[in-house]
Amino acid sequence: MNRYIVIHIVLLAALLLPGVTYGSKKELRYFTGTFPTQTVRVLWMGCWQGANMKNPANSEANGIICDCILDKVRKKMTHDYVRKNSGMQMQNQYTSLANECALEFQNMAMKDSI
Repeated sequence: MNRYIVIHIVLLAALLLPGVTYGSKKELRYFTGTFPTQTVRVLWMGCWQGANMKNPANSEANGIICDCILDKVRKKMTHDYVRKNSGMQMQNQYTSLANECALEFQNMAMKDSI
């Protein structure tokens, strides 16, 4: 009899608390949804290759920073905007995003080392 009560309590808790999770909460990402997969891959690859030419010793960090840059591009811009505004204007925006992401990465690394 006690076993059935415990089973019912566990089932009731599972039904009433489906949104409760343990562990770290992930950041929700809200992208514009306008970038084809191929474009995302090409942008990331170009970012990573450029970063590795500038700083080849930190390939893994370069990848993390490029992930951050692409996340920011996909959140703040549309595919049409990026296509129409190529050249120096976009390069300046990518550089600004790269600086933001590098700072975030440094802050993250500092927190992990403490």
